Amino acid sequence: MTKAEIKNLVAIAAANYPMMQKNEFGPTARLWHVGLKDIPYEVAEKALINVLMEAVYFPTVGEIRKEALGMMRPRVLGETEAWSMVVKALSRHPFSSEKAFASLSDPVEKAARVIGWQRLCYDTDQARLIRDFRSAYRETLEYMRHEEATSGEAVMISGAGEIGELGGA
Repeated sequence: MTKAEIKNLVAIAAANYPMMQKNEFGPTARLWHVGLKDIPYEVAEKALINVLMEAVYFPTVGEIRKEALGMMRPRVLGETEAWSMVVKALSRHPFSSEKAFASLSDPVEKAARVIGWQRLCYDTDQARLIRDFRSAYRETLEYMRHEEATSGEAVMISGAGEIGELGGA
């Protein structure tokens, strides 16, 4: 996202708070640029509007980022839907584990790989297999949520009000 787009977002936020419109928003714009630069402008603008609809106070970069990431996150399949995808992939590609796995969405693929190709194809205890897949799928989703929550960048503000990146947290 460009600095001009960030300034537009700050202007939208300021318009929601008439008493703040005379404030200097330079430091806010710099912080928002660091915290939101990896989010497409259209998504950030919609996220900001959503936050403003509920906000009592001027929105923080964290509130906007959380809303934007939630909007960008693909819908998570339920365990039954995920298992159904695995069954369809196995029937479409019965002789190629790589083709079958490649046809699955990321969390479903990871859970299926935990179970293993051989077991998916040849295990005769379907109830146990489904139970184990569901457990692997839940653990995969939890791990992915944890990774997403902890992958943000640390930010440093110098004494002069300049903002710099510290790298991965």
